[in-house]
Amino acid sequence: MPPRRGYALLLFLIGVASSRMPLGRSWFDVGILDGTRFRAGELWRAVTALTLHADLAHLLANIGFGALFGGLAARVYGAGCGWLLILVAAVAANAVNGLTMPAGRASLGASTAVFAALGTLAVVRWRARAYATAAAVSARRSRSPVWARTSFGHGRVRWPTSSSRSRSRRRRRHT
Repeated sequence: MPPRRGYALLLFLIGVASSRMPLGRSWFDVGILDGTRFRAGELWRAVTALTLHADLAHLLANIGFGALFGGLAARVYGAGCGWLLILVAAVAANAVNGLTMPAGRASLGASTAVFAALGTLAVVRWRARAYATAAAVSARRSRSPVWARTSFGHGRVRWPTSSSRSRSRRRRRHT
């Protein structure tokens, strides 16, 4: 089963199960991220809150966007690594949220995981852009004239690294 379908199926089944109150307990009481309870030592709430949703629209939105962005992250990082990265980032974000959440507030839903997936994709895009920018700057420097490559702070001239290339250019101009 593709990871996107597994994600969607897992959230849907947990959504159905939590609405039926299996095991005689409300899953919302036991699993919602409540800052006071989290700080009191109920650390599992950082994980269980990812699986609970307020209503069907909330569940369907998280399934759709989670499958979309999670699937893209799985394509970039590989299925196992991508989904594990999303889960670890979402649990860490929920833990920080639980530690800083004021009393009387609560949090639930996989929106944290959706944003974690977006974050993992943003990191890849940011790194690719940084490498492309560095390559473009390097390419421009290698084509610039010698006078443009001076070190203005020290008054030294940086000569081209490839002297054979500059010699062959001079030969072509003089012939």
